[in-house]
Parts: sequence; C-alpha cells; structure tokens
Amino acid sequence: MFKDVQQLKLKEALDTYEQLKLKKEAMLDDVRALQNKLWDMEFRMQCGVNDYRGKKKFSVWERLISKRKAYREYQSFLAELKTLPEKMAILSSEIEIAEMQATDAIEKSGILQDLKDIEELSYEIERATTLGNLKITPAEAVKLLEDNEIVPVLDESDCVVFDRPREYENKGKAALCAVHKMDIMPTKSRLTTLREAGVKQTEKVTLDGKEYEYSFLLERNTIHVSLNDEVSSHMYGNWENCHYTVLQPFVEIPNENIGAMVPNDTYTRGGIDLTENAWILCPENEVETVKQLNPHVHVLGYKGENSKGLAAPFLSQLGYRAEHVGQWGWADFESQQQIFGLAERENLSIVQHSYSTDFEDEEFNIFTNKAIAIIKMLIDKGLVQSVADFERLKSQLIKSQYDFPVSSIISHTKVNDLKLIDDTAIVANRRNVQIFAEKMQHAGMPLNQDEQLALQVQLEDSSSAVACEMRGNSNVSDFVTHIMLNSAIRSRTMQTENVM
Repeated sequence: MFKDVQQLKLKEALDTYEQLKLKKEAMLDDVRALQNKLWDMEFRMQCGVNDYRGKKKFSVWERLISKRKAYREYQSFLAELKTLPEKMAILSSEIEIAEMQATDAIEKSGILQDLKDIEELSYEIERATTLGNLKITPAEAVKLLEDNEIVPVLDESDCVVFDRPREYENKGKAALCAVHKMDIMPTKSRLTTLREAGVKQTEKVTLDGKEYEYSFLLERNTIHVSLNDEVSSHMYGNWENCHYTVLQPFVEIPNENIGAMVPNDTYTRGGIDLTENAWILCPENEVETVKQLNPHVHVLGYKGENSKGLAAPFLSQLGYRAEHVGQWGWADFESQQQIFGLAERENLSIVQHSYSTDFEDEEFNIFTNKAIAIIKMLIDKGLVQSVADFERLKSQLIKSQYDFPVSSIISHTKVNDLKLIDDTAIVANRRNVQIFAEKMQHAGMPLNQDEQLALQVQLEDSSSAVACEMRGNSNVSDFVTHIMLNSAIRSRTMQTENVM
C-alpha cells in the first residue's frame, strides 16, 4: 500500500509544481508581450533595411509613373525606420518597469516559496519509507487509493516501522494499541471468548476395543492481547501463521473489563467490542466478507500467507510507538517500567494470566466440564452401572487423563496476593463445590446435600481426620469420582423408573 500512496503523493506534488509554474508564467504574460513587440522592432531594424538597401535607386520616371507604388512604400519604410530607435527605447523602458512590477507581484504572491516547498516536499516523498514519513494516516491512505480507483493492500513496502517516542506517561492508555492475532475470522465487530461462543471440544477414548466420543464446553472467558506489537511465539503457544490481526485502541476498552495489563499478555474478562477506530488485517481476498461481518470497523487486506510482521509497522502508522514483545514483556526496559507505572495509576493488575485467579477458574471450569462429560458418556452408553464397572475401566480411562480433571474439582488457589482476589473468583474463594454442584445439576446428575458436604470437607482439608475417615481406603480423586458416579447412576435409575 505504501508504494502506491508514495507514487500518488509524488504525482500530486509534481502536478502542483506544474500548476504553480503555469501561474508564475501567466504573471509574466504582459512582460512577454512587450518583449515580443521589441523583438519585432529589432528584426525590422536589422533585416528590413538590408532588403531595401540592395534595391536600385528609383529614377524620376519610376517615382512618378512605373514604380510609383513601390517608391511610396520605400518612402514610408524610411520614415518609419527613422522613428524605430526612439520607439524601441521607450518600449525597453516599459519592459523594465513591467518586469519590476511582475517580479514584485510574484514575490508577494508567495509562488516562489511555494515552488521551493514543493521541491523539498518531492525530495522528502522520494526518500520516505513509511506513511508516517508522508504525514498521512492509514485511513487517509486508504481513501486516497480508493479515490484513485486503486485497491489498498498491505505488502512488503508496509513492513517498515515509523519511529515514535514514548508517550505512556503523558498520554496514558491512549498511547497503547491492543493487538490480537487469531485464525478464525472475526464477526459482529467483536472479539468473542470461547465461552461466549459456546465452543466445545470433542475427545475420544477407547474402551474394551470400541471408540467413544465425549464433548465438553471450553469455558475460557478471556480475550488476550499484546500491547504495541504482536504476540511472540514461545513454548506455550505459536501465532506465526495466524490469518487475522486485530488492532484496537486500548483506551477504548473499559478498565472494568480488563483482568490484567501486561505488555505481552493483557487480557479482558469477556469479549472485546471493536470500535470504529479498530482495524482488522485479513487476506486480500477476504476483505469484502470481513467488512460485511464487521460493520463500522476498518478492514484492510494484505498480500501473503499470513499476517506475521504487520502489526508493529501498522500501529506505528496509526500514531503508536512500536515495541518488541517477548515471552514475558517488552524488550525495552524503560518502556516496560513506564507501562507498569501506568497500570498502577489505572489501578490495573500486572499479573501474568497463568498466575491469576482467572486462569485458575478457567482451568477449573474446563476440567470440571470434561470430568462430567466423561461420566455422562459412561452412563449414557451403558458402560457403567455401578462403581465396580468403573473400576474395571479405570486403567483404560487413565489414557484420557481422566484423573487430572477430577482432581481439579477440589483444587486450591496458588494465588497468594489477596489484592489479586476479588468476589468473582471461584477457586480462590473456595466456591468449587458450589459451582460443581450447579454443573452437575445442569447435566441432569444433581448432587444431594450429603455429597456436597463430603466434597466441601475434602476441599477444606483433605488431610484432616474427618476427610480421611470419609474416604476410607480411597484417594481423593477416586472419592470424588465415586460421588459423581453415584449421583449419575441414581439419576439414571430415577429416569428409568419414571419411564416405567
């Protein structure tokens, strides 16, 4: 896109230069007319006399009879020739005055300075490497290209960062751009969480030689963005080949929706509504579709297989300082210190998501959903009608990592900073059993009061004498599983009896 804009801006400058030159020339028209008149007189002086000097002198007969007309013309020219020097002197004076007046008018009009400015501008345009150098925003660039019937598309010429100073202390959140990379086309002008979208994960397990499927809701209710650069890939995630990059002014995301503000992994609780100042960068052949699905949001296509490397250069053209995001933050120490100071002023947490209560609760919800889905599948498929049936299949279920999701039901928080724990937290506030009971109820396998109480005792302190006595010879994981099985079997029995 930049190269096309550069060519248009250069043509615009050259056209303006030519128009100014024509205007300047028009102001010299009077001088030029007088000069042409003087040149005509000089020509007649130099050339006309030579034509007549070579002629034969007229006799009396020729003067009066045979060449009377030619003789009169000769006499008339001689008379005019005598006056030409005086006329030429007068005309030269008029030209001098006209030139002075024209020069004064040109200087007062500012045309000479305008011509000089255009020359300098053309030089700057030719040397430019970014839209920032051209002093034009991406929105203005897109309009310029479309007005000239050129499709705006990002390419290699748009991968240069425009250097900008730090303004985090002066501008605050307005100096930050949230960058989100994704491989699913955004819709409804919103970044939607997996939980909001109702996304389910389907897994398979082989029992007694037969394959079975179970699905569970992925209750991940956070949207993750990096600040002023795209997220970097590392051992926990790879975003190299994402097809969509979304850029949203961070200042337009309400603080109450922000779970934590760290450069490499800022996250929101719930989705993010994209504003009219947001941009979606997508494959060039999908622009119209993305525009239709995301009204009021800027959409721009790019050439290439993915959107890697476009975010930092593009946001720098939007007016933000481009940073380099690593696995744990910005590479620039001073910038990182300023951003932490900004987070403190905004009263926003700077905890990494993996150490937050939100992460704990997402893990709790997802693994609990998985555990319930497996139990429900075992009951619905008639594979388990008693705890003994489950014990027979236990070794095969271990391959599906069944034990881990069950243990998460009575997991404890690893967050020690009380400032990071609010009323919405599940695990940190020991609301595990309450939420688990609600999920079992929703799945049609409600827990009774005694079962909920037994789980709460294990949650409070599984090593206590009371908790150990309740479990008997079972470990915590098996004890929780048996409670789930008993609840599921009881519910299925009641359903069968009601049908009969």
